Amino acid sequence: AGRHHVTFHMTEVEGRFNDIECGVVRPIKDWDNKGLQDFDPMCFSMNQHKYRKLLLAEKTDEWGDDLHCCSYSSHAGKCFFANWNDE
Repeated sequence: AGRHHVTFHMTEVEGRFNDIECGVVRPIKDWDNKGLQDFDPMCFSMNQHKYRKLLLAEKTDEWGDDLHCCSYSSHAGKCFFANWNDE
């Protein structure tokens, strides 16, 4: 809980520096054992929504109700967030 800070140092690699996405997600116990390696926490595509119930089962009172992860897209120049309670 509380504030966190991180700094990224990014450089162009072989001409491929057009979009960087980074974000944070709620802590999920045993993430590596849940088979979520290809999961996108932002749940942009409908096939990702099947993970919401699994992840919400890990919810604690400290989570609150409306923000479960957020990300920044350098291509769009915007921040995005996901509420896994929404269908």
